[in-house]
Formats: sequence, C-alpha cells, structure tokens
Amino acid sequence: SIEFWTGPEGSSQDFNIKSTVVEVKSQLGEKPSSVRISSADQLCPELPELYLHIFVLGKSDKSSVDSFNLSSIIENIRKKLLESLPSSIERFNDLLLCIGYVENNEYQNKNFILLNEKTFEVREGFPRICTKDVPIGIDQVRYNLNISSCDEFLCKLKWEADNGE
Repeated sequence: SIEFWTGPEGSSQDFNIKSTVVEVKSQLGEKPSSVRISSADQLCPELPELYLHIFVLGKSDKSSVDSFNLSSIIENIRKKLLESLPSSIERFNDLLLCIGYVENNEYQNKNFILLNEKTFEVREGFPRICTKDVPIGIDQVRYNLNISSCDEFLCKLKWEADNGE
C-alpha cells in the first residue's frame, strides 16, 4: 500500500490503485456528523472509481486495550515493512516527511481507539462539489460533508468484499 499512497506527493486523493482512488478521513467522536473536504477535486477524480473511507476514533487512555497513537501506528508500519518489504521503508519515511511528520514525544500522549469505519462509493448523486461546478473567480473550495446524508452510498471496498469481510 505504500506504493499506492500518493496523497503526500500532491495527488488530490490519498491512494491511487490502478483505476481506483481512495480518500481517507478520520473523525473524532462516537457520532461524527461531518468530515472536512479540502478541495473541489478531492471527491471528483478523473479515474472511474472513488471511495471515501472514514475512520471514527475515540479518545483513549494509553492503558486501554486496543489503544494506539500516531507514533505506534508508524512504528508498526515500519516493522511490517522491514519484515516483508524492506525496500519500501525509505519511501515510507520520505512520504512521512512530505506530509510534515517529524517524530515527537507529544504524539505518544494522544491515544485513540477505533470505534467504527465506513466506506462510501462516491458516484453520481453523492453530495459533493466538483471543480467543473465551481464558478470562475473562486480560487479554493473547502466544505464539510454531512456523513449521515451518505448512507445510500455505503459499500465495501472491492478487496474487503473479496476477503469475505
């Protein structure tokens, strides 16, 4: 998946896998109402398939079961890369630098648990603002997407469905 992580390199979406793009968002809180969409092209790619994957996180104590923090996630990814694909560790570290990640003890003090995750197929009828709809003279569009209005677009990513999950 490191090979397909294109967001840090300027892509409008986080992951680009052949003809599919995946935008990943996280939302803090048990009942998230919205996620922030940072540009008009973020949910309007030129590729045929787009999915919006949302992780719903809750604040947690470090001692809680299944608790994690940013540092622990990055450490786990690095360990897995070293075990299975050591040639990718340099690319992963470079991508982290691209997004401005610098190791900091402060990250270890903010712990979370995964409450839920949802995937939406972004297709015709999905609530979004596309670049083609933005009037000339508007330089940048950012908006909040109400998640509860997207239930009819809930789905599983193809590889989730193929694994029987």
